Amino acid sequence: MTQLRSRWRRRAGITVLATALGASVLGIAVPVASAQQAPPTSGAADGKTLDEHDRALVAEAEKAGKPDVTLLIAAEKGQTGAAVDQLKALGGVVQSTDTKLDYVKVSIAPDKAEKAAKLKAVNAVDVDGLVYRDDPKPDGATTPLPQPAPGKNTPRVNPYLPTGDTYAAQFGQVLPNWDGKDTTVAVLDSGVDLDSPALATTSHGERKIVDWYNANATNSGDGTWVKQSTETYTGAFTANGKSWTAPATGGPYTFGVFSETAGDLGGADSETGGDVNRDGDRADSWGVLLDSATKEVRVDLNGNGDFTDEKPMTDYAKKYDYGFFGTDNPATDVAERMAFVVQTDKPGYVGIGISGAEHGSHVVGIAARNDLFGGKMDGAAPGAKPPAVKVCLTGTACTSSGLIDGVVYAAS
Repeated sequence: MTQLRSRWRRRAGITVLATALGASVLGIAVPVASAQQAPPTSGAADGKTLDEHDRALVAEAEKAGKPDVTLLIAAEKGQTGAAVDQLKALGGVVQSTDTKLDYVKVSIAPDKAEKAAKLKAVNAVDVDGLVYRDDPKPDGATTPLPQPAPGKNTPRVNPYLPTGDTYAAQFGQVLPNWDGKDTTVAVLDSGVDLDSPALATTSHGERKIVDWYNANATNSGDGTWVKQSTETYTGAFTANGKSWTAPATGGPYTFGVFSETAGDLGGADSETGGDVNRDGDRADSWGVLLDSATKEVRVDLNGNGDFTDEKPMTDYAKKYDYGFFGTDNPATDVAERMAFVVQTDKPGYVGIGISGAEHGSHVVGIAARNDLFGGKMDGAAPGAKPPAVKVCLTGTACTSSGLIDGVVYAAS
């Protein structure tokens, strides 16, 4: 994906910084930059073709009997429309386009993928797939010196965050007013936990997480996308073998079910372990109701089948709505609940945005956490406001399309 990413970054004027944590590289901070004039690009080369990795992905899809693969396409400069027409002529279904970047995402039959790469208006192609990260292993000291547990008195320069190693913490001590105020640092990773006290507000008392967006495609294996019914409902109805009650006014409403083990959530390497509400089992599911007109979402959190007693929610960036699966027991040292948001920009789906893996919260904490443990321990820029952009699954992989679409979303 190097060729595509490099080209789109130049066109958007985006600076991308990878945050390296041990042996893993997942967090991508995207400072918003001013648009720059893109350098000229060369025309299509003769004999354009998929590379070996992409051909392997296509072969895998064919073997599995999948009806299509998703292609991430950089069109020739100024030729987005022509590329769309040529891809449609091959039977492709266009999922999204960006004329500023000459970017097209399209689903197409596996046996047409090679032909798509050779189209006149197409400059470069990647087949969407998973990007796996290495599992960091403790290859350093086998008997490290014991350290006291972090707490409210842990100083800003400490052994737990690498901000001291990079001198960001020392910089903040010398120039405390230069703390990231009015700065946006997007974190592209596994999502961010909105239930973390140190991610609630900035060092100036403002809301810290200003957006929460899932850039993974609905067909990426991400189990947090809930397929909605084509049939609409109002009032009492029956679906999925159960009786439900939608509001008698408003709507009409579409319906779906979010399951703890959907897609990647119940996988062998899933950090949720298929237990989203943290009650010790993998058997729970929740009805999800979408108002087709207002795009408000109700989730049947109490399991009584009645959506009228649930709070309507909309996309986080609009009103900062979020809720919880499960109920916390304040007498324990862990949170027996999981915060979630909703997302409604994908037709036919509702996104249930959860921080399904800890890495995203870890990265945003290093970048911008404020008053960790209620004390002196901060991230590099406690005054910054990070949008959380989910581009990874709940295990050890991110998606190619999520990484690209996430950068584009963060920049725009």
